[in-house]
Amino acid sequence: MSLWTIASKAATVFNIVADSAKKTLRPLYGKLHGIMVSDRAKALNFWAMERRQICWSHLIRKSVSFSERDGPAGELGRELLDYTGILFDYWHQYKAGRLSRERLVSWMAPVREQVEVALQRAVAANLKGVSGSCADILVHKVALWAFLEHEGVEPTNNHGYAERGITMANRKSVTSSCGASAHSVPRPSAATSSPNA
Repeated sequence: MSLWTIASKAATVFNIVADSAKKTLRPLYGKLHGIMVSDRAKALNFWAMERRQICWSHLIRKSVSFSERDGPAGELGRELLDYTGILFDYWHQYKAGRLSRERLVSWMAPVREQVEVALQRAVAANLKGVSGSCADILVHKVALWAFLEHEGVEPTNNHGYAERGITMANRKSVTSSCGASAHSVPRPSAATSSPNA
């Protein structure tokens, strides 16, 4: 059993499903509309890649895991974290009104290129436990940058509405009359959709 959270600015919907298979999840989303912000789960590949934004918070966690390794994998992780730091610095300047949308897109162009080159280099290096993840990230390459292509799309699914809903779901499961504890709550997955794109 899995708890799936589908959130937008207008609503948060919880679904408890038997599994996280594509055939189980696809009907939950209805008509494909907007840009979906999510992790790289293969079960979500029914959503057109050019209408997705891969959550950069998930990519940060992956880069941190690389950075904690020795040798080339660690160097790659630190390099990706540096680029991600630049990405979020620019993003926060844009959100604060200190950077125009045009300038954000312009300044991100070399960062985008460097991230993709670093990932390609990692794939070519055949680093155990790293190259496969980098190849998978590159499969989602177009979905890394939807926040630059579509105004109103965020680079993460951490806007708060999904997280508030997940917290509420966890609280209810802990206090429910069926005696569920926090330890028995399935790990939630969140995907958000931006109707503005």
